[in-house]
Amino acid sequence: METSLNKTDFPLAVGQCSHPGLTREDNEDSFGWFSTKAGELLLVADGMGGHAGGEKAAKTAIAAFRQYVDSSPDREKPEILLRRALMAADQAVAQVGAAEPALAGLGSTLVALLLRGREAWHIHVGDSRLYRFSGGALEQLTRDHSYVQELLDRGRISAREAEKHEDRHMLTQSLGGNLDEPGPRAACENSLPGDIFLLCSDGLSGPASKAELRRLLAGPGSAQLKAENLVNLALKAGGPDNVTVQLAVLADAAPGSRSGRITQKISQPAAPAGRRRAFWPAFCLFAFGLVIGGAGLFAWDHWFKTETPPQPETAAPAEATPGEAAPAETASAEAPPGEAPPSEAAPAETPPGEAAVPPAEGSPAASPVETKSPAEPAAEPKAAAPPAPAAPPAAASTQAGD
Repeated sequence: METSLNKTDFPLAVGQCSHPGLTREDNEDSFGWFSTKAGELLLVADGMGGHAGGEKAAKTAIAAFRQYVDSSPDREKPEILLRRALMAADQAVAQVGAAEPALAGLGSTLVALLLRGREAWHIHVGDSRLYRFSGGALEQLTRDHSYVQELLDRGRISAREAEKHEDRHMLTQSLGGNLDEPGPRAACENSLPGDIFLLCSDGLSGPASKAELRRLLAGPGSAQLKAENLVNLALKAGGPDNVTVQLAVLADAAPGSRSGRITQKISQPAAPAGRRRAFWPAFCLFAFGLVIGGAGLFAWDHWFKTETPPQPETAAPAEATPGEAAPAETASAEAPPGEAPPSEAAPAETPPGEAAVPPAEGSPAASPVETKSPAEPAAEPKAAAPPAPAAPPAAASTQAGD
């Protein structure tokens, strides 16, 4: 996110990201970015004392530190301001532990960065760190308050041995009543356009090397993208602890407008097989199958309705009443072999030697032919009505003589 600050001489871009890691379910880290009357304040704290105690200790430390800075005298020097704010945070965490016996022994680390004008003031306790990336070089500005750091300072172990030492998480100072006298002191750095300040918990500085941090900070992308890439770096290295990152990038571009803060948890990378199941790939595959299946069913149903013509309704053949001629067969009815299909009702055959006689007067004419559906089988022809008896020969000869 981009912001224009009236407490510094440069526009500032801040990226924030936090993740519980791959071996823990809860996140005991806390962080914040606050615009105060003393300057732009960025904080990262790593709580200790179990889930309930660690989370509460880290949040208490952030809140108490910020509250003191906001309520401090206007002309208080930055080095005194930060030191007193750290003492206030220490007392607040100790009071929480004393008030709740179940939280006894809780504590927290803290690293603070105060940007004002061209100055970058900082103070810390524990093993949460502050780095500065400037001119292509990465410099660690803080020194861990830990047992392994003391061994390293005395020359009893090497830097490579310190990275893997089994006691590297043992702290010599922390908030909650564990500060040495006279306590940590604040320091100041001169800031330049293009400088990047990195605040982080040991969830990043533990598994990631300085070379890897330098590579990602020097790469392209916004402050937010770089913060997320740094967290992903720790997760890909196993993510053994909570990891929190805040980046403050000093730009030389024209000031923009403040757009708000981002507190974002990113998705963890795919875990090694046998440790965590890849839920999202399986879900996406299942959803894709549902979409393809539904589209196939819709296409099949649409094709079936389009390609299958509706069957026409057919009228039942009318039966001839007694004394009426049967309706003729349709042209599509199949005739027996050797015979032509009749198109009209066949006339009654006249016995040999007799003349054909028309139907008697008053007898109804043959019924009209009905057309049947090609799909309906032809009905058996009904017997024609018997012919009327032939007239006597004598009457015929008499009529001829008239």
